[in-house]
Amino acid sequence: MELGGIDNFLWVLSPFVENENVNLIQKGKVIRDAYQVSKNSFPEYFTHNIYPSVGGLLPWGLTDNGDELYWLTEGKPDEWKIVVYETRSSEYHIYPLSMVEFSYQIITKELVCEAFPEDFPSDKVSIISVNVE
Repeated sequence: MELGGIDNFLWVLSPFVENENVNLIQKGKVIRDAYQVSKNSFPEYFTHNIYPSVGGLLPWGLTDNGDELYWLTEGKPDEWKIVVYETRSSEYHIYPLSMVEFSYQIITKELVCEAFPEDFPSDKVSIISVNVE
């Protein structure tokens, strides 16, 4: 099984990879801890809680620019929305889509995420694989 990234830019985290940069457990903790530091320092801007709090953010991806992609864990898992926090910013965008729907719509350019650069994705999308144990 392989997981990985889109256009060497958007990376999907997985608990099954050894690479700490895309390992859901290791990198997920780093992302959650960094968000909590921002929330503690600027609670008026970082208003979400972190999972496992009810309705908390659970990271599932990141970009090479430092944008963070989360599930907003409200309701049943198949109802979770996508939250994209812009790099080094409290700006975020919420999408009422599953992770697969969000990724598909980004790849097909049906959806434009304002946090991502204009040239992403490329016209010829490449999927970068990371081997999964």
